Amino acid sequence: MKNGKNQILCFGEVLIDFFGSIKEGFIPKLGGAPANVAIGLKKMNYPQVLFLGKVGQDLFGRFLVQSLKKIEIDTSYLISSSRFNTTLAYVSLDEEGQRDFSFFRGAHEQISKEEVEKVDLRRVRILQFGSLTQTNEICSKATDFLIAAAKKNKVFVSYDPNVRLPLWSDYSYLKSVIKQTIQKVDLLKINEEELEFLTETRQLKKGAAKLWKDNLKVLIVTLGEKGAFFKTEKVEGYIEGEKVKVVDTTGAGDAFNAGFLYKISGCIKNGNLEISGDKLAESVQFANRIASQSVTVKGATDYIF
Repeated sequence: MKNGKNQILCFGEVLIDFFGSIKEGFIPKLGGAPANVAIGLKKMNYPQVLFLGKVGQDLFGRFLVQSLKKIEIDTSYLISSSRFNTTLAYVSLDEEGQRDFSFFRGAHEQISKEEVEKVDLRRVRILQFGSLTQTNEICSKATDFLIAAAKKNKVFVSYDPNVRLPLWSDYSYLKSVIKQTIQKVDLLKINEEELEFLTETRQLKKGAAKLWKDNLKVLIVTLGEKGAFFKTEKVEGYIEGEKVKVVDTTGAGDAFNAGFLYKISGCIKNGNLEISGDKLAESVQFANRIASQSVTVKGATDYIF
């Protein structure tokens, strides 16, 4: 992958996750689903990882820029805003490591179409993004433009909606946004709760069939400790999860994405996924392993594998 289209571009939110509680205090860590995926890919030594997003010109924004650069993520497309503050999220954990989010919305929602028009996609192999840049008209236009430009440049487009309900005032609109976006992408990764939200069923095969569109190359439903279900036009299957002691589930889906994209990246040619059923199952199993490791420590990106 030294030449040609070997870059992975992660687009969307990079923010500060404050972990803890009001009683015990909060510890700040780098967060944001696309940024977590980018970090995971660099942990696996993927050669060229780029991040496209927006932060404020504040101490949090400076910390995020420095953190991404420190692990050699290309921040050429990371926008620094003097108008908007860096997005913040407070994450409180229950006894089982499940999360409760409170958001202070910021710069990530203010990425404009004009700001993403300068992105050079000619050497990008994979575009990874989520729904947090689809919550208003400004960033939705930017997201739509980037998807269309990616398809024009034969980029494999990976979508993890990563639904955060507090950021949406109209759940029906949220569903329509996600379902419309599914028709434009190559890979859809959702979790079990999102499957039920979008299809009103937790039956994997029934729900996957409802969401499936002919443009999709792969659909994956992650099931936490139970593993993951995958579907293509020709095959479908289930891979069991690995048993670990859960400390914090924050970023598990992002770790899964990083592992899966890393494994399939070599099978993507000019925007198409050329992969056997066995290789696909192996890739899901690897992604499960990375996700399992991620939940054994606090924070979204402090895992070791």
